[in-house]
Amino acid sequence: MNYSILVSTYDCTGCEVCVESCPDDALFMESTLDVKERGLPGAWEYAVSKVTKKRNPAGRDTVKGSQFE
Repeated sequence: MNYSILVSTYDCTGCEVCVESCPDDALFMESTLDVKERGLPGAWEYAVSKVTKKRNPAGRDTVKGSQFE
């Protein structure tokens, strides 16, 4: 199973808490202008308009499952 976590560049406050708490260095900070040049806001629009929520594979009452919710 594959999934993607997409963070809205419009909601980011720049606090870097997500980067610091990520256990495997999968997240990093970069300029909003660089992100817009690569077209990632289009990915955000796709995620909001096209992606539907599927069954939670981990169960809602677990730590991992709460993140899928």
